Amino acid sequence: MRKIYYKTTEDKRITVPLWLLLLISLYMVWQMGVLFFSGTTLSLYGRTPIPVNGTLTTVFVALGYVVTIAVHLVFYKYTLYIGKAVIVLSLAATLLMFLPVGGDFLAAMFYITAFCCTFLIGTTYSVEAGLYDNKTVLKSNLYGTLFVCVIIAILQNDFFKLPFLAFNVISALILVLILIGYCLLPNTVDTPRISIRKATREKKLARLPLIGIFLSPFVSTMLLVFASAIAETVKHGVFIFYMSGAVGTALWILIYKKWRVSPFKISTLAFALSIIGFILASLSLIYKPLVYPAIIFTSANILVANMIGFFANTAFFYRPTRIVGSGIAITGLIVAALQVLLLDVFRDNLSLLFAIMGVIAVLFMVFYMLIEPALSHKFKQLQAAQTSAADVVASATPEAIPTENPLPQQAAQLELSERDWAIVELIMSGYTVPEIAKAMFYSEESIKTYKKNIYQKLDVHSKKELHAAVDKIKVSN
Repeated sequence: MRKIYYKTTEDKRITVPLWLLLLISLYMVWQMGVLFFSGTTLSLYGRTPIPVNGTLTTVFVALGYVVTIAVHLVFYKYTLYIGKAVIVLSLAATLLMFLPVGGDFLAAMFYITAFCCTFLIGTTYSVEAGLYDNKTVLKSNLYGTLFVCVIIAILQNDFFKLPFLAFNVISALILVLILIGYCLLPNTVDTPRISIRKATREKKLARLPLIGIFLSPFVSTMLLVFASAIAETVKHGVFIFYMSGAVGTALWILIYKKWRVSPFKISTLAFALSIIGFILASLSLIYKPLVYPAIIFTSANILVANMIGFFANTAFFYRPTRIVGSGIAITGLIVAALQVLLLDVFRDNLSLLFAIMGVIAVLFMVFYMLIEPALSHKFKQLQAAQTSAADVVASATPEAIPTENPLPQQAAQLELSERDWAIVELIMSGYTVPEIAKAMFYSEESIKTYKKNIYQKLDVHSKKELHAAVDKIKVSN
């Protein structure tokens, strides 16, 4: 049976500088602020001076998820344009909250920001899955989480409570910075190309890790929202929770950079720590001081939940398709629904709520340990392939060739791109199509297409003629 598999245009992926990634990561600060001031709809003891209606907040949050799922499925290529428009809408709603108007109007503006906040989840993960290269998205999630955890800890502390007006000012500033960050990115997230290939046993076996990639952010996000609920039960709990998350993220970065341990392997430890945390949370209802170590242990969920972009990016390499961003948004919608439901049902029975979260963490960890080796193997492949591709391009592009060699200038006149030139160099060096595909991280079909186009540009029909054409260009110059 023949099935359709999407093939992504890997040459369109980009590397983004850290300062720009941190600018865009401020979205998480704004997101957690909207959640914190949503009342008790999305928070155990959420605070807000606005007369928000719990049902309406839930409806707008759900609507944001539903719309982002549909929009990013249909208009995937225009993800960044749409994202910028939604940021402008949210900024307008935020600024309108400064007007001296009634509570109903303020509540309406808050509903709009809640809608935009959840809508941008689809935008964020579509960009990270389809635009960034794997190393960039990993850098974004690691350093972005460390950066925003410190900011959230400061803004949501109990040492001095941030008034809603101050939150609104900060929100407006953050939205402006996020908008600037989005404007500095390329405008198009490329739609994956489609090629027909036979479904192999390897692809069938890849379905389980792919399912795990979608389940991981689902479970980790659900554990995160209830871990933050634990933090809300005690004084300074939120501050401790996010500062612990920052310290944990810093340790994660250190482990990865020093020993190159796969992020998927480190995630196993994070799930184990969260299990301990929920056990301690249940026991803290009997012996209160245990709540603080419970908060520290459950903060391990922060980074795993914020690694959704990395999971989505990796999923793109298992099966490159425009549904990755929308698929992650679907998991977010389900988490939000469960969050509202469980908070409503178990608000007065926290011991049972924490026990349920602990059981979910245990069950998922068992499943995750089964798929982790496959995920770590894929990660190593991606890292190795990108390093090989970078080395190939660096050694084969015109800039790396001595200036006395006139071929690069002639190649430019023949409309050979840097990628084309890299392929020419590899062909002339005796590499086969499969070897070039592996080195440059393309499919063999793509390399064959590029090779065909190169031959047409140079008006050659064989490797022998290619060598002759290159020699002729050198002599003529």
